[in-house]
This record gives sequence, structure tokens and C-alpha cells, in this order.
Amino acid sequence: MEDLLTNDLLMRMVVLVAGLVLTAVQATTWYQRICIGRKKKAVDAVLAGVQHTYDVYTKSIKEGRQDGTLTAEEKAKARQLAKEAAIEFGRTQGVDVIKSIGEEFIDFYIARSVKALKS
Repeated sequence: MEDLLTNDLLMRMVVLVAGLVLTAVQATTWYQRICIGRKKKAVDAVLAGVQHTYDVYTKSIKEGRQDGTLTAEEKAKARQLAKEAAIEFGRTQGVDVIKSIGEEFIDFYIARSVKALKS
């Protein structure tokens, strides 16, 4: 046992393995923080896209109507405009919105943002 503790090569290998394990753990945490940061920026871009769409498209339509509602076609166009604006806002922040939150979830985040703006 004493020979193992004094073996220089073995001790170097133990230190190397411990260093690799520590680096792997830190890298994982670091990577997760980057992913979370990108997702937050992507969601912020969706919020900005919805707000921009409301300001330049939806608001004028709602104000011009007695009941203040949009037709189904206008709602679909507003969602498409919000999606395009979100992607562009994300691009200006260096974030790929579709890749960060997923193609299947962008409509969910748009709907959630619209609901938040209404309340």
C-alpha cells in the first residue's frame, strides 16, 4: 500500500482524473447556464415581438372597431407578424429563437405573451 502512495505516476494519474471530473462538472453547469440564458433571451424576444405587433398592427385595428376585436384572419396575421418580429428581435440579440425554444413552442409563448398583455 505504501508503494502505491509513493508511486509518482499513480499520483499524477489520480490528480489528472480528479481534474478531468471537476472540469466536466463545471463545464456542464456552465453549459446549462448558457442554455438557460439563451432561452430567456428567446422568450424575451417573443415578448418584444408580440408587443411590437400590438403597437404597429393590432392596436389600430382594435381602436377602429366598435367591439374592439379582430377577425380570425387578422388574428392569424398578427400571430405570424409576432413570430417574424420575435425571430428578428432574437437575431439582433444573437439568439436563434426557433432553436432556443423550439418550433413547436413558439406559438405557445406567443399565446402566453398575448394573454399577459391583455391582463
